[in-house]
Amino acid sequence: MPEDLFRFKQFNINQIGATLKVCTDSCLFGAWIAQNYKGLKVLDIGTGTGLLALMYAQNNPESHILALEIDTESATLSKNNFMQSPWSQRLESKCISLQDFVKEYKDSRFDLLFCNPPFFENQLPSKKHQHNLAKHSACLTKTELIFSFTQLLSENGTVCVLLPPYEATTFAEMAKDAGFHLKENVTIRNKTGQAAFRHILCFGKK
Repeated sequence: MPEDLFRFKQFNINQIGATLKVCTDSCLFGAWIAQNYKGLKVLDIGTGTGLLALMYAQNNPESHILALEIDTESATLSKNNFMQSPWSQRLESKCISLQDFVKEYKDSRFDLLFCNPPFFENQLPSKKHQHNLAKHSACLTKTELIFSFTQLLSENGTVCVLLPPYEATTFAEMAKDAGFHLKENVTIRNKTGQAAFRHILCFGKK
């Protein structure tokens, strides 16, 4: 199987030129959300190849998913992956920053938001602009992300994020201060007894 084509049972991910390739923790994140949280109107923040949106569409036949991506090449990649899938009518990719989306669509509300956000804040950025967009928070801070949740999440909705342990702790504290309640904290380890390397955090307004 070519490295740039990742095959799932019902869809393929073309990741030629993708900044972040398909990986285990993103697949776990997508599967967990798709199985445990339902929503008719869904927002995928920073979709990349479109993996999470596609996994959600596969398991939730009544959902309509809007996927945001600030990087032009990645937005085109996700759009093409959506068009090649069986659920193209329920998936939309929009090339726009989250900050601009909040300003332009301030009256929009979603039942479910999910995001695998950039989480490096105090580390040296990469020389590659696309990697900085995907992995470093200079273009999307935790504060900006949480503010978007307050604006876009419906009263009974859920927002899910995937973060490393330290960033998960600080993010949960910031979300609590903004009025969100932690509904679930899923710990991901490589092996039993090892330290966690990722957390899936799920929040609600109630």
